[in-house]
Amino acid sequence: MRLDFFILILVGIVSSTVSIIYYTLNAYFSVREKERSKGNSVLTGKDVTVIIPVYNEDPEIFERSLSAIRRQTGRVIVVSDGNEHPYRDICERNQAEFILKRERTGKRDSLGIGMERVDSRIVILMDADTVPNRDAVEKVLREFDENTGGVGANIFMDTSEGNLVAYASEFLERSKETVQRAMSRFGNIMLIDGSFATYRTEVIKEYVTSQEFRNFRIRGEIPYYGGGDDTSLTSYTIRKGYRVAKAFDAHVMTVPKKTIKSFAKQNLRWSRTAWRTFFANIRNGTFKRSNKFYVMEQFLTFSIPVLFLILLAMRAITFSDFIYRRGLSAINPLFLIERGVGDIYMRTYTMLSLLSTTSSFLFLATVAGRSIKERLKTIAYGSIGAAILFITSIYAMFTFTRS
Repeated sequence: MRLDFFILILVGIVSSTVSIIYYTLNAYFSVREKERSKGNSVLTGKDVTVIIPVYNEDPEIFERSLSAIRRQTGRVIVVSDGNEHPYRDICERNQAEFILKRERTGKRDSLGIGMERVDSRIVILMDADTVPNRDAVEKVLREFDENTGGVGANIFMDTSEGNLVAYASEFLERSKETVQRAMSRFGNIMLIDGSFATYRTEVIKEYVTSQEFRNFRIRGEIPYYGGGDDTSLTSYTIRKGYRVAKAFDAHVMTVPKKTIKSFAKQNLRWSRTAWRTFFANIRNGTFKRSNKFYVMEQFLTFSIPVLFLILLAMRAITFSDFIYRRGLSAINPLFLIERGVGDIYMRTYTMLSLLSTTSSFLFLATVAGRSIKERLKTIAYGSIGAAILFITSIYAMFTFTRS
């Protein structure tokens, strides 16, 4: 058997096997989510301080966000990254503290400045374009027990404008929810989304106020203002020995990007952050402090684009010469058998490819079973969003050292 044929089939088998494991386990465990007794915490909204960093946000959405969270918590601190008006006036109308930075230094520094003033037991780090339901804080606080360091809310996208990006973003959020429901069955989730992240103050205050967090630099030299604070804080909390969880019944709404270009840039930024965090988690001991399912999920998630590229390259190498000499008939799987691939390998490859496709549809059906409005439109546009996410993830794999 020719070596290039053998490698092609072998990579195809590995790729299909990884896809089957990933999609099937997530679909299965997300629908069979183990009921967990709520924490015995007596925390209330009065125990909570909210920090909201602001930079060029829509004033109308910001006021909705501020008004919604102000009614649920004891104290709100808004840190403006260089913009005073109209945010100061909005804060005064909603009894929120306003801190103005004269120069833009990024979201992380804003969080650090706000955290220096927090003395409550719980802190919520919330984006200025996020509007929580009226009982979101109450439901998040129920998840806390003595072993829980951080809890995320369930993010929903505002699809009222009905554009492609909004529905694509909503589909990706529901996909993320499916994976996180599966992970929560075994302990830690992969990410407490920065749109609405709740932590024990004592767990993260020292880190958030440190120069390491506030002046984060890529490779120690490139200043980075693009966020990534949520992935850093999630990993940090796990390393400290605490559980990170998600309150799936605590709903918050956030505003999606307006255009496909801005959506793609956002996903590229997130993907680069995810790759950096993945490698950092290997080095800094986060995986050692977490459960085996969490570690498996991380490796499966980041192996899929790698295997896809390898498989694509091997197909190009294997078929290019045949197509040149034999025409498109060389693509026929029977041709590979005739050329010495071997029937047993080809049958295995074909069977696993079919199973991989079936498992991906099973995962899609699970996602569609979530509380999705206008399912067909969300799934149709979501497939475009998923393709954009996959492409940006592959590109980010080679460019994650950039800002």
